[in-house]
Amino acid sequence: MFVRSGDTAVDLDGYRIIVPCISVGNVAQLAVDLLINTLKLPRVGYLDDDSLLPLVGNDAFDHTGLSGYMHTAGEVYANFECKTAVVQLRTPIAKGRKLSFCNNLISWIKSANFTEVILLTSSYSHERKDVQIRGEPYRFLLTPEARDLYTPLTMDQGWNLLEPRNEDEGSASSVGQDGVLSESQLFLPGSGLAKILYSQCCSEHVRLMMFVAFCSQGDNIHDAIAVAAKINSWLKLLPKENDRLWCVPSSWSLMYGGPSPNTLF
Repeated sequence: MFVRSGDTAVDLDGYRIIVPCISVGNVAQLAVDLLINTLKLPRVGYLDDDSLLPLVGNDAFDHTGLSGYMHTAGEVYANFECKTAVVQLRTPIAKGRKLSFCNNLISWIKSANFTEVILLTSSYSHERKDVQIRGEPYRFLLTPEARDLYTPLTMDQGWNLLEPRNEDEGSASSVGQDGVLSESQLFLPGSGLAKILYSQCCSEHVRLMMFVAFCSQGDNIHDAIAVAAKINSWLKLLPKENDRLWCVPSSWSLMYGGPSPNTLF
């Protein structure tokens, strides 16, 4: 599934990996854009999978300095200092191919020996439970192999665990105390591959942390910045003196179209 770029010799063994879901508001993809552009991450390869709809486009970032640098539907970048790989997905998964793509992605994650997966996604804010309306619109979830992250994320980072949807399956004191929920307790409309990927990672014993942002369609730049900041506060990817200086990619300049043409007036 992973094809390295050119003659780049990169060994991702022992790295963590950040993966965005194509979900409501494209918040996860925008957050990944910020991480790649701000950290000036080099591309080390791309994803070759027939489940991804094909795409080719011009340079999306400011830092490459390469005229005619082209981007594809799925690419992999790396931060060698922090031993963190970052995937960027730019197209939806072909109809009926979600499970196949998740299986191929997990197979690559296991074969590459990544230490943990950080899955970014978003979900419709109007589908929240009453308790989810209070406080910050972010939640996290863990697979059984990542239970040890529960205390650091709740105590050190102050993050909230995703509440189970079916309250009749257990009391608040007995459900999800270790950060793990069953598939029947998950309710994440608009989150793309998140639920399938989480369930498959649980079955395949993959260490995964899912970070969810509740949002709506529209201008979600502020949501993306908030998600990138949350992930950085945990992983410490940016130097502390620059942890609030996010560099917006050049591809965002016309994200919502150009100015109104003068001929309209």
